Amino acid sequence: MSKKTSTIRLGGLAASPMRSRGERDGRLYWRVRTSPPERRTVATGWWSDAEVAVAVANLVAQGVPAPRERRRGVRTVAELLEAWCAHQARRHAAGEIAPRTLDNYRRNVSRWCDALGDVLVDRLSRPMVEDQLLEWQSQGGAPRSCRLAATVLRAALRWGERRGLCPDLDLSRLGGAQVREDEYVNNSHTPTRDELIAVLEVLEPGRDQDTIRLLALTGARVGEIAAARVGDYRRGEAALRLHGRDAGRRTRGKVRPRSWPVLGELQELLERLCRDRDPSEPLIEGLPVKVCHLTREVLGAGCDAAGVPRFTAHGIRRMVAMELIERTDPRTVSELTGHSVKTLLTNYVRPRASKLREVVSRSGVGRLERRGQVLELPRG
Repeated sequence: MSKKTSTIRLGGLAASPMRSRGERDGRLYWRVRTSPPERRTVATGWWSDAEVAVAVANLVAQGVPAPRERRRGVRTVAELLEAWCAHQARRHAAGEIAPRTLDNYRRNVSRWCDALGDVLVDRLSRPMVEDQLLEWQSQGGAPRSCRLAATVLRAALRWGERRGLCPDLDLSRLGGAQVREDEYVNNSHTPTRDELIAVLEVLEPGRDQDTIRLLALTGARVGEIAAARVGDYRRGEAALRLHGRDAGRRTRGKVRPRSWPVLGELQELLERLCRDRDPSEPLIEGLPVKVCHLTREVLGAGCDAAGVPRFTAHGIRRMVAMELIERTDPRTVSELTGHSVKTLLTNYVRPRASKLREVVSRSGVGRLERRGQVLELPRG
């Protein structure tokens, strides 16, 4: 065993043997610290007398390492997600992720914090996560949005584990939380005009009814109505400006800005909404940030009360697009809805069975006739 066990001091560093650790191959366990009052540990190791002197001399020559940022452990899911979100904000500031990506992260972090924020990280389990995903689906959440939420949670947990923020976390207990496709029924019902009127009749006059009326009279997206201002109603042009991709993150990149002609009932509604108001004020007052959730809940309750099949705000948009396409050419409808002709025909125009039957009947495809005589087709 080494006989020299006294403290070695050199260049503001002090190396002391920790006798309680015993010895290993004739070496002691040494701890190198800075001078008081900091007394920060900068190196440790099993060294002989000669080796510790060399180690201290090298530290002095190379410079004492700067103190590492001390990471505080997290207890709850909310603390972990907030730390992860702050890390993503720094990545965004450095240009590593897009603004839209950061918005998606923040939105999903907010959902998880509201749902499981108080849960201790080491108590989080796969059944707990899957139950929450199932609850969101039962409230109308699409599998795609639920899968994204699960991906964000997994990414935050793995980041926290790598950073040492949650040393007691066992990721193997979480496994791969599954989103149940069979629990989700996509509400793709396109209402008829009568069904929509029935719902409007059971809604109380006010903000919600006005919002649904605007959707039905303009075919706009919910985000466009939420972003519309009083000044967007241009009386001189008899038009309502819909900002499309400029309306905010919920519509960005999806539809083109455009002007919707203001006629009849829409004109009466806009005159009432805009009377004696500042142009910068919202067209519909009091709409929440998550206006899509509001319209889903309002329409769901209204459909149940009216006794009609449930439909969504986007179902109203499809209804308007289908009514327009039956009366004019696709290019004109494209200008009114803000979508390309391809997107319009692919995703919005869904002819009803009665319409298909009418077209076949009027076209004569259902009859094989020539000069007023029915052709006899050979049998067998």
